Amino acid sequence: MDNIPELLKNRIDVKAFTFDALCTAIDTIKSGEVEGVSIDAEAKIIIFTNFGIVEGTPISLLPKNSESNTSNIGALYKAIFKARNINLKELESQNENLTLINDASVIVLENAVITPYANPLNKTHSNNLVLFTDQIVGLAIG
Repeated sequence: MDNIPELLKNRIDVKAFTFDALCTAIDTIKSGEVEGVSIDAEAKIIIFTNFGIVEGTPISLLPKNSESNTSNIGALYKAIFKARNINLKELESQNENLTLINDASVIVLENAVITPYANPLNKTHSNNLVLFTDQIVGLAIG
């Protein structure tokens, strides 16, 4: 916990927390632990954002034997956030009145498809997507 800047301690992003809970619920249902409830093995979370619909597989829901490069992705994002935290701690030490102007968490999706509301025929595909949770306005399973 020492590597986390004071600006980021003691906060919970409810959207990220809810997203993680939904991922856990999907995983639990897929495992058969909930009697009488089933879900398609290929079910994805549909994220409604300010700009369009985002679909993809959260890295936490990828099968353990997946051919995905999630370990590389995870290492990359850990390095990014570590560098961010180091820089924030340095700024904090230089300015005791430093405040954040935003503090949204992120979710990481694999095989993401973004369908903009303005032009649904112009879909954008991305192997990996980091989505800041302040863009989320709703969640669905599809």
